[in-house]
Amino acid sequence: MCRFPAKWEGTWFQSGVRSLITIEMNRLSSKGRCLASDGDKFLVVDDVCYRCIVIHEKHINVLQYKETFCHDRNNLYSLCSLITGDALLYSMFRLNAQPVHCPFKPPMTFTYSRGHGECKNPVSSLDGCIEESKIVLRYQACPDVSGTESAVEELECVATWKEGSSRYLVGKVYHSHITSNEDRFRCFVYEKANPLQGNENTLNRNEGYNIFLGGEYGTSGRTHENFDFRLAQSGDATCNGLFSPMEGSRTMALKKGKIPFFQSGYVCLWFYRRDVHVIEVQSGPTTRRIEDACHASHFNLNMPFVTLVTTNPEPRECPYSGKFSVAGISQMERQKRSPTINGKAIINVSSSDNIIVDNEIMSERKRKKGSNLKKRKRKRRNSVDKEESCEDEITTLEVGCDTSDTLEFRSQCASSRIISEYSCHGRWTENETNFLITTPQSRTSIGAKRYCFIYKEINGVIHFSSSSQSCVRSINTGVEGVLAFNATSLGMMTSKRK
Repeated sequence: MCRFPAKWEGTWFQSGVRSLITIEMNRLSSKGRCLASDGDKFLVVDDVCYRCIVIHEKHINVLQYKETFCHDRNNLYSLCSLITGDALLYSMFRLNAQPVHCPFKPPMTFTYSRGHGECKNPVSSLDGCIEESKIVLRYQACPDVSGTESAVEELECVATWKEGSSRYLVGKVYHSHITSNEDRFRCFVYEKANPLQGNENTLNRNEGYNIFLGGEYGTSGRTHENFDFRLAQSGDATCNGLFSPMEGSRTMALKKGKIPFFQSGYVCLWFYRRDVHVIEVQSGPTTRRIEDACHASHFNLNMPFVTLVTTNPEPRECPYSGKFSVAGISQMERQKRSPTINGKAIINVSSSDNIIVDNEIMSERKRKKGSNLKKRKRKRRNSVDKEESCEDEITTLEVGCDTSDTLEFRSQCASSRIISEYSCHGRWTENETNFLITTPQSRTSIGAKRYCFIYKEINGVIHFSSSSQSCVRSINTGVEGVLAFNATSLGMMTSKRK
């Protein structure tokens, strides 16, 4: 049974053919089914007639073929003998192809021509992408050369192969005006220049294209060793008539660029005033041209925000004044706290002795002897034991109870002591999500100098999350964050704390 090679199976694009071409087992969708084959020769038949098709695999993603006209004879060899050397050569490019590494290693600079002279000032550039199968071509416009324009194109390399001294590349070109495979697929012929080759035979070889070797030239007429490539691009989705890097719809000369220690260019910054003391900033990617920096095609409004707060922000009234029960609390980074009573640390002196001090450990040897001291010691130990049996977890949130600009997290202990305290500085609402900027006030407040509380109220429950980096938009409130919890109102405070 005649069948096409299994590695050819798939969907292909051919310029000028409306429908996509499918190769599957013994069928070539646009031609018919295979009856006989010999190497690269295939006899196919459809409902009307027979054809000989000679198919050459240039790359796993590129097939080129020649064919006979429709005949009634069904002999493979007699039909194939009718194909002449000047018969039309057709190219098929695989759709959804696995891309290949591009042969040009950025960064590079290049000059180009579209047949009206060489655009060399300003010089154009070739940059890399994360994927080695893609490069970005940044064309500059030369005011004194017609047919040149500023444009940015992304080229995805699909196939490369060599024929004689020439090398070929098939790629897919992406920019805002390309919408079809007919415009996207392009063929290139390129040649790696010999760094020892002189420039006298390459300059002005073709007045229309004004091609030159992309190196630096001294008085000796020899190119320097940073010389790289010259190439020509097809004007359509074929490789027809593309034999030399000197002639094509567009010709280019590339040379290696020096790898910079930094990337120069323009960056668009968008500032948002959130409150009196709070702004946020979004920054876009670096662009070569100032007019591109803030253009919608470059600037992504979904970029992360950087939250900026003034050095000494004034206190502002906190939201949700009153007392709240706290549930489902989780901390990304729990502090290892020593047991405390009324804000004073309990220092372990021995396995049987805990002594409350403000800033220093009292020496056991300096204690005064006497029954009064022993009584105080026993009383203190009983108090410590009672407090230690209380879980040091946040159970309530009090907002604006001492002053209108404070948030206080308290434990369930008898003393209802403050676990942490925050001062409010500014807040705003965005897409039904609220953001609050705070500063930790208490010694036990965890971590950073500023915190952003992100919260939503759903069915009477307020879902809080906090971040020390910025006011994160993609956070799951009440679940994620440095501190995350759910709060339910217990009502207003009856009086201010003293």
